[in-house]
Amino acid sequence: MPRSRVVDIAALVRAGGTEVDLRLDPVPDGRPEAVEQAAYRTVQEALTNVRKHAPGAPARVRVGLVAQGAGLRVEVSNPPVESAAATLPEGGRGLTGLRASGPTTSAANSARVPHPTAASWCWPPSPCSRRPPT
Repeated sequence: MPRSRVVDIAALVRAGGTEVDLRLDPVPDGRPEAVEQAAYRTVQEALTNVRKHAPGAPARVRVGLVAQGAGLRVEVSNPPVESAAATLPEGGRGLTGLRASGPTTSAANSARVPHPTAASWCWPPSPCSRRPPT
């Protein structure tokens, strides 16, 4: 069975039920499967966190190439909200689990919950020192 990839992120965003400002730059094939899956799962988990910890907040998703196409950056964020967190079950792993199970070449993966929810991920780590896509 095929695994989720970067090209599947647009469908994930459309199906999620959260208002999302999506910028998904064209990403050529050729990335390791683990990188493709980690990028998709980072967006999936971060959008779950937005729905869970900042219900009703819009999200911003950016996926693009960095370092003249040698690297891939994924960023998901939302603005602070005043509403109470949704009552969804705790999975216990979330973005922390993605850090632990992601490709060994992955860089920083962070979450600040609930105000705002954010996640960022980059492969390979060295291009992450450059300015993120806007």
